[in-house]
Amino acid sequence: MIQLAYTSISNRAFSRAQLLTLLQQARLSNELLNITGILLYKDSSFFQVIEGDKLAVTKLMIAISQDKRHQQIDILFNRKTDKRDFDGWSMGYVNIDDQTHDLSDCCREEFEFPFQEKAGSLSQLVDVSTAKILVRRFANLGA
Repeated sequence: MIQLAYTSISNRAFSRAQLLTLLQQARLSNELLNITGILLYKDSSFFQVIEGDKLAVTKLMIAISQDKRHQQIDILFNRKTDKRDFDGWSMGYVNIDDQTHDLSDCCREEFEFPFQEKAGSLSQLVDVSTAKILVRRFANLGA
């Protein structure tokens, strides 16, 4: 089993309804593939963690990389794991624009909710170590 995290920028902003439609589609597909994970969204940027069988995750990542809605895909980590962080979640979801959580205790100073104006896309904010911390933090939230 592997766990993969990436950031990407959408070619357009998603409305709340569009995000929920995307999420429903992802959940149905992920259940069939036995993939779990979480999706975070902020100002047209995505941070996603997907975990499951290596072949299934690899195929999903290929599909994501070919999806015209995604640009500037940055894989933060792709690692073997014995345990799922998001077991039972076909796809957890957090719209950061809607959140008031302060995760400054686990992340760099500029990674607070809501993001400060100087912060750019999620890919500019999230490095590998921050991504791993976010994975643990959101897994513990039970979103």
